[in-house]
Amino acid sequence: MQTDDPWISNVKQEGIMSAVASLGLIYLWDVDGCEEKISDYFNVKDGYAKAGACIGFGLANSGVWNELDQAKALLEEHLESKDATVKLGAAIGLGIAYAGTARAEFLETLCPIILDESVGVETAAFAALSLGLIFVSKCEEEVVNSILTTLMSRTSHELDSTVSKYFAVGLALTYLG
Repeated sequence: MQTDDPWISNVKQEGIMSAVASLGLIYLWDVDGCEEKISDYFNVKDGYAKAGACIGFGLANSGVWNELDQAKALLEEHLESKDATVKLGAAIGLGIAYAGTARAEFLETLCPIILDESVGVETAAFAALSLGLIFVSKCEEEVVNSILTTLMSRTSHELDSTVSKYFAVGLALTYLG
């Protein structure tokens, strides 16, 4: 994973995302080391590599309390991306990085993604899962209302997809325990 060989060209799409995200596990809790290794992937054109970098950076920051809050700044920036894959990766990264923190600022960041019907169901479902992770066992009313509203407003065709189950998991996480 850390060699200079162009190993990333041997995999495609979700494989690239997984491979780059795995760097977050290699550098778990080593935020500076991870940022140094992953930063190159934030500058490539491939959305899958950027999404993997977002997930990897979230993994490396999981459980890390830092005054600079690098994960929040970097991942929220990528939530504004036009590329749905990058937006999805940023949402997942935020959920992993801030799981169990119940930080209210993520309500205004992730709830609009869940409610926005122009956003694909995959991205919205992962944003719901991330909010469930962030507000685990907090019964946060805004999270619950956002998820229930999108479940009622999405078409049955959209909700038939496998990934739409993450809406239910995100909702359940808010009531865990």
